[in-house]
Amino acid sequence: EAPTEAPTEAPTEAPTEAPTEAPTEAPTEAPTTAPVDSLHIYKDGLQSNFQDWSWGEHNLNDVSVLQSGSTKSISFTPKNWGALFLGCNKCIDADKYKSIEFYINGGQQGGQTVELAMVKNSAKTGTSKSVSVPANTWTKVSATFAELGVNGQCDGLWIQDTKGDQSTLYVDSIRVVA
Repeated sequence: EAPTEAPTEAPTEAPTEAPTEAPTEAPTEAPTTAPVDSLHIYKDGLQSNFQDWSWGEHNLNDVSVLQSGSTKSISFTPKNWGALFLGCNKCIDADKYKSIEFYINGGQQGGQTVELAMVKNSAKTGTSKSVSVPANTWTKVSATFAELGVNGQCDGLWIQDTKGDQSTLYVDSIRVVA
């Protein structure tokens, strides 16, 4: 049998192709992303960019009164002017989004009155909206940012007791809508 040829130590010849020429046209701008239709704040749980800054008795993982299709809701007992306060660091752009909406249920007793307000720099901004809560039914609450007198960046929302001592209510599906 003949011996196999040993590999050569010399490098092979380099390619002779010249580099490509620079493009003569400017690259096209990347398309901008269409605005998101909505930003969920609470949907079967607090969404990742929001935090619970509430004061007052509440539970973000209640399973006793559920909106159709939900696995959790928020229970909140409005008393002593406590508030359900779901916040973030300037993550709600009231110039990009047009309104806020959520569902609320007064539980067995109903008749609660709470105040919806947007928050900026840890304080209520604009005007608030009074919400009367019926018993044993999910009611959609919606308010435009124009109606609330809000613009620019907001840090969250609160739903606050206005009477001092009321029965437990339930909140679900909180979002801002473009």
